[in-house]
Amino acid sequence: EGRREPTMSKQPWTLVGASFRGSTRGPSLRCFRDARRGLAYTASDGDATRCVADFRSDTVTKPSRAMLESMLNVELEDDVYTGDENVRRLERKVAALFGKEDALFCVSGTMTNQLLLRAVVRPMESVLVHASSHLYLYEVGGAAFHSQCQLLPTTPSSGGGGDGSGGAALHLTRADVEGGVFPDDIHMARTAVVALENTINGSVLPQHHALEIASVCAEQGMHLHLDGARVWNAAAATGLSVAELCAPFHSASVCLSKGLGAPIGSLLLGPSSLMHRCKRLRKMFGGGWRHPGILAAAGEYALEHNVGRVADDHRTAQHLSDGLLSLGLELSQPLETNFVWARIPDRFPFTFDALRERLLLKGVRINGGGRSARFVTHLDVSEAEVALLLRELAAAIDFLS
Repeated sequence: EGRREPTMSKQPWTLVGASFRGSTRGPSLRCFRDARRGLAYTASDGDATRCVADFRSDTVTKPSRAMLESMLNVELEDDVYTGDENVRRLERKVAALFGKEDALFCVSGTMTNQLLLRAVVRPMESVLVHASSHLYLYEVGGAAFHSQCQLLPTTPSSGGGGDGSGGAALHLTRADVEGGVFPDDIHMARTAVVALENTINGSVLPQHHALEIASVCAEQGMHLHLDGARVWNAAAATGLSVAELCAPFHSASVCLSKGLGAPIGSLLLGPSSLMHRCKRLRKMFGGGWRHPGILAAAGEYALEHNVGRVADDHRTAQHLSDGLLSLGLELSQPLETNFVWARIPDRFPFTFDALRERLLLKGVRINGGGRSARFVTHLDVSEAEVALLLRELAAAIDFLS
């Protein structure tokens, strides 16, 4: 059809698989292994621009060669029918690490959050959340659909907003929760759960806020839940253990993909009785695993090999931040972990839309539009990728100026 195959001959990559070759459903996808770093990339037929550096999110991380090999060396069982010992071992390990009684392995953080709400909240009750939280913005209204409850998006009283930029660094306090929850009034949806997030948009929830809000929840009989998808970053930034960070919470959701590099998987943590109920709900949601041992093995590998290197992502983010400032850009939020929030000053005549398109031609992917952008560092981004981004960004700025 006149389409040119991806040019890979001069790159140290090897073809490790192909799917949908000749399919009428769309272009075929080919997976290439980067022999230098053990990473997998995909390129579509007819698109010779390969992705060489991806700063859009830490969700784009891919399993290393060693992780993939660990996934091949497990004995599989049907987890719904008989139970899978690989999964139970992972659940016990994570529960112990976080100081919780039990854990439940699930496909995603959205599922763990939604299972928790379905198990704890009743119809005509409410859940207080940060206005910038994943639970409020990015879970497809699941709380209303699954649990028939009302979310109370709350903006920190000291300022900040829910637009995912500068003000998102601020966190809810005891006063925000006390002033935001609904009482047991016949006209209102009584607040049954307070759900916090750590980190949120790259910002670490101060531990004293968590402890003070836990005190409010205890006084008013509310369940306190943590969306800890990136709690590993909070631990690396504060020096506190994940058990210490999660101690104030009745339940927590933690992610094994993102910065830890597993292909799939989040765990819900809490009392055994709560996990038992959530396991039944998981089955109802269609989330029962048939042979999940390969994914549990990836999760175990991530715990053993990738937790300790999360701080590396923060150092890479600092270098990236310094480089952006040297190019004349501004930071719209203080750097705390692996999220770099940048802004183009008004004196420049271009936007991140134009920069994004220029960078894409060089195989560098970013998220951004207008005058704001977010850069995320992770285990698939090294100093070399940061240097590439800054070099191509400087060239793009020079071209567009």
